[in-house]
Amino acid sequence: GQGLVGVGMTLANATNESEGCCWVQQMKPDGAVFRSKRVQYLDHLIRVDDFPCRGVSREVIKHRVLGPPGSTVRLVFSRAGVQGDIAVELTRSAKVPAPGASPAGKQGDPRIVSLARPAPGANVAPHHSPAKGGPPG
Repeated sequence: GQGLVGVGMTLANATNESEGCCWVQQMKPDGAVFRSKRVQYLDHLIRVDDFPCRGVSREVIKHRVLGPPGSTVRLVFSRAGVQGDIAVELTRSAKVPAPGASPAGKQGDPRIVSLARPAPGANVAPHHSPAKGGPPG
């Protein structure tokens, strides 16, 4: 548990019917996948970022989907009867821990407080910070 979070999706292991791809078995109602409104039950996951998922086990894919809270991940699905791929860009979100359940102890982390309350006049624009130099490559 390195504090990695996912996008609120449970995958099922690949079958012959799913052409060697894991498929969407469950979506959490408060998860990024469900909220995107673009992913459906039974969709086949064919790529995570640039990692092809066909013939890859669920465990391996899970580690690709998980990442630091607030980071983005690109998932590409295929759906029966739909031409082309369905690509969704999602922000990984942490489940809010119950009060007192934080492993950081009673003190809490002062850095988190300063992040939560931006200084007056600070530019409050989450999710829209300009990309620094574009994607690598």
